[in-house]
Amino acid sequence: MKPTLSAALVYCPGADVDLRKKRGRQRLIRAIGWVLLVVLSVVPLRAATPQTGLPADIGFSSLPGPTGEPYLGSVEAEFVITPTLGDWKQSLIYGNPGSSIFAGPINDPQPAGLQVTESLAPFSYLSLDYSSNNGPSAYDIQGFLGQTVQFHQTGTLAASFSPFRFNTLFSEYSSKLVDGLLIQVMPGPGVTSINLDNLYLVTIPEPGSLTFLFLACLVLARCCGLAPASRPPVPTRR
Repeated sequence: MKPTLSAALVYCPGADVDLRKKRGRQRLIRAIGWVLLVVLSVVPLRAATPQTGLPADIGFSSLPGPTGEPYLGSVEAEFVITPTLGDWKQSLIYGNPGSSIFAGPINDPQPAGLQVTESLAPFSYLSLDYSSNNGPSAYDIQGFLGQTVQFHQTGTLAASFSPFRFNTLFSEYSSKLVDGLLIQVMPGPGVTSINLDNLYLVTIPEPGSLTFLFLACLVLARCCGLAPASRPPVPTRR
């Protein structure tokens, strides 16, 4: 009679290799899990604190001039600034520092408005610099996300007299995320012009990088044999 071997006594040379692969895959799965956990925990934190995003300072530094020419709008750091009301002019001789724009005409300024939009990512508004020359003025700032108003801030722009200087108006809603900003200024009695400069915004990147990371993890898993793949059946000996 031909002797038979118990399955427990049969040594398979590939068993050690398979065990090492299995342990390597387990370590890789744990590493991927930790990476995803860290990223998913950081993204909500960034959304809750917009100041940790990408800062943008709209300083009107690329105005073509000359001073007194109409300001028809510009694009800075992917933000589109569009006049919506009034008679905006360019100033290459008075800024904080450098150039700025002002609501004119000089000595008879009219109510003026600007729209600031960013189509790639939401942002938060932090502050702007202004100079309300020879008298105080009023302002009205609204932030929109789509068609919904996220905040509405109004108040007074303090007067600046000779020697003229800029003041900073800080946002009361810096934690609000918007994709559009509407700024209006209303000159008060005796005001000769209102200059605006250094509109400070912070862009919050969309979590699109998470999609890339997820796909990268899938590719990595596939390359390491974690994803199921079709394999020919292994013949068995009887």
